[in-house]
This record gives sequence, structure tokens and C-alpha cells, in this order.
Amino acid sequence: MTNQILKRLPELPAKNESFMSTDNLVWFYFVLNYIPEQNLPVVFLPCGSANKTRNIDGRKYISKGFSHEIMSVITRNPKYCKIILSEPLSLIPYDLEANPLRKDYNLPPNYLAVQSEFIFINNIALYLARLKLAQPDRQLVYYLGAAHHYFILYFANKLAGSPFRIMHVIPQCGLRDYAKGAKEMVGLIQECEAGKIPCLEIPSLENHLKRRGRYTNLRFWHQILLMQKENASFETVCPRDQYKSGFQMLYNAMLGRVY
Repeated sequence: MTNQILKRLPELPAKNESFMSTDNLVWFYFVLNYIPEQNLPVVFLPCGSANKTRNIDGRKYISKGFSHEIMSVITRNPKYCKIILSEPLSLIPYDLEANPLRKDYNLPPNYLAVQSEFIFINNIALYLARLKLAQPDRQLVYYLGAAHHYFILYFANKLAGSPFRIMHVIPQCGLRDYAKGAKEMVGLIQECEAGKIPCLEIPSLENHLKRRGRYTNLRFWHQILLMQKENASFETVCPRDQYKSGFQMLYNAMLGRVY
């Protein structure tokens, strides 16, 4: 695998690109209720091109794409709950990827809008809060993949009130190191689940932007970095107290409570 030449497929024109389309809102409400088994570590993974997988039923399947295939020690292990972070569907659990509610989509990186990334983070924050309410004893979630989606998860966790500690592996050389990173993630999960939780350094957003990767929404992250330098909290985009209040009202309603 290390000797294989890695090539990126050309991106298709954007399709189903809006987070706020009817299909994507229906999907997100559906996936918001997805709760993994309590004993399974939750591993968040980035999306990918996976255009060739459309021959299955006309939809692309990230779980069967090249980037996820080379992380097979994680992605093909039933002992882990795998959840894909993806624009514009927000979340695609492996368990639900074949569900008919999940529509086909393609959103090339240069189509990403700053406003869309804020929606993305808000949606992930909502799911993390939902997961914590359902499983208050869960303390950790895991992330394996490139830095862009790590920072999406990181800021979403902050926005939700930091319900989880994110244990991460971000391969230094991108896709070329994904197989190596997946093996490292296996060891990290084993260590954490045994109660030996290492203290991981939080990646630097500023250093991430210096890499200038093609698959990064630079405009969005530069805006976040500017807010940080001005001592403005990310949570000012949507105040945390409003989120907590909204979450509680939502889940009370879902549980049929009167409030």
C-alpha cells in the first residue's frame, strides 16, 4: 500500500449541495436519533470522493471509497462505531449509509461556503449533545483523518459545551499515511478503553492553515482564526446557553415531556 501511487479522481459538478435542502434536513433529523451501542467506541471519520462506488445503486458510498479502504483496520472492524463527517449531509453512520433516506450528493471543496461550514458545525454540536444526553457515561469520542474535519468536530464539541474528550490521530502526510494512522488509532483506542488515557496535544489551527491543503475551506478557517486572535469566542456565533436551552426543549419534546 505504501508503494501505491495515490491519485485523486476528478470531482463531479456539485449536486445536492445545500445543508438546508428538504432531503438533507429530513436525513439530519433521522440521523440525529442514531445512538451507537454503549460499549462501542465512536470513531468519527472524514468523507472522501468515492465516485466509483456509485455503481452500487447510484449513490456514492464513502465507506467503500479508497480512503476508507486503506483505513480498514478501523473501518472494517465491527468493534467500532464508525460515523462519517460529510458536507452537506453532516453525519453518515456506517450503520445507516444504505438507508434510502440518504440521498446521493457531491460537494467539491471549492464549492464550500463559509455559511455552510457554520451550519455543519452547528449540526455536529447538536448531535454530540444528543449523544451525551442518551449516554451520559460516555466520556470519549475518537477521530481519525485529515485536519479539516477534526477542527469541525473540535469546534462542534466546544459549541455543545465540551461533552466529550476527542482522542485523535491526524496522519501527517495526509492520505499516504492513512493506513499507518489507522493502526495508530487501534492502539490509541485500546489504551483509552483500558483506562490509560494519554494527554494529546490539540492541533494548531494556525499551523493547519499554513499547509494550505486543497481539501480545506481556507476562507472559513481564516475567519475562525481571526476571531481567536481578536479574543472572540467561537461560541459567540451561537451562544452556548441558547444551544443548551434549545437542546433541552427538543429532547423534552422527543420524550413527550411537558415543559
